[in-house]
Amino acid sequence: MGAQNKTPKASTNKKSLQYLFDLDSRTELSNGRRQSFESENEEFLSLITDCTVTYTFTDPSKSPSQQDLKRLKLIQLLSLIKNSKHPLHAQILSPLFSMLSTNRFRPLTPPSNALLLYLLPEDEDLCANPAPSCLTCKLHTISCSASSSAPIQKHSETSLINPSFSVFSIDQKQCGIGELLEIWGSIINGFTVPLKEEHKLFLMRVLIPLHKPKGMLVYHRQLTYCVSQFVQKEPALGGVVVRGVLKYWPVTNCPKEVLLVGELEELVGDIDPEQYRKLALPLCTQITKCLNSWNSQVAERALYVWNSKYFVKMALQATEDVFPVIVEGMEKNLKWHWSKSVKQLTENVKAMLEEMEPGLYTPVPPEARIPRNPRLGRRRRRGKRSGRE
Repeated sequence: MGAQNKTPKASTNKKSLQYLFDLDSRTELSNGRRQSFESENEEFLSLITDCTVTYTFTDPSKSPSQQDLKRLKLIQLLSLIKNSKHPLHAQILSPLFSMLSTNRFRPLTPPSNALLLYLLPEDEDLCANPAPSCLTCKLHTISCSASSSAPIQKHSETSLINPSFSVFSIDQKQCGIGELLEIWGSIINGFTVPLKEEHKLFLMRVLIPLHKPKGMLVYHRQLTYCVSQFVQKEPALGGVVVRGVLKYWPVTNCPKEVLLVGELEELVGDIDPEQYRKLALPLCTQITKCLNSWNSQVAERALYVWNSKYFVKMALQATEDVFPVIVEGMEKNLKWHWSKSVKQLTENVKAMLEEMEPGLYTPVPPEARIPRNPRLGRRRRRGKRSGRE
């Protein structure tokens, strides 16, 4: 009996000792994690401080070893962000973006001839940054951070707008908008659905007005990608984007018209089909104006829009409103346009529309025609006679 009474006490003592050992090991483990976390933050801050120092990179003989060291530290910082298992602390975000702003938002060397910026939009060497390697590392760092860390993404939304697009709105010769839009493309790609109100405001107040400048040809590809990301995430925004593009439609800039026609064609495929009827008339009206353009490239690009099944589907949803405008524009094109290729494309589109709507080009029967007023005819003949006399 005595032995049986001692057994529970011994087991209780063993359990209590085991609990103390476990508690001690957990405390040591938490302390170790805390120390490793603090050391990792210190390493981040140390690398960010070293990378804040800027170089002109115009003189290769000036401190080449320090420049190479900065490249290595940027690569090390990128690796740490990629391999981080938890979001970066708020104390790191502020110096991180301050470092990126110090290195990224610098005055770039303008081209010798400003017209080349618009004539050769694909030539990236016209306003190239003299420090491509470092800037590449920075861009990748921001892109990786925006896609892997939600706090960084939220912080970047407010850190990258004001110092860049506001400057561009004042000085439209400012380079670097295309590169900044590439960064924003990766950030917008990570937005969750439904979109926040500040995201929609960014679309309406920043991205859509960027269609207005004459130099839009330089960054149109990146801008189209950013806008399409919004429409793909929320197709209901397609109407806002289409009306915005039509609002900033150029009058005499034919290369810009060609790009905008292509952008509208892509947008029609992404917008909500419920908006087709509302957008059919303004869209088809603008496309008809473009196919009547005396510039053959603009006219041909507008006619090629009819190869899109989404555009045809949209036009068919508002046949009564849209087709009279289209028919009038095409008949005018066939009669007056100077380009044979444009006339041939117009004939092809006309044949396609006749197959979809057989009664579209049916001649008006005699009984449906407006009767002529005989008195009016007499007055015209009298006027002609008096003119001859």
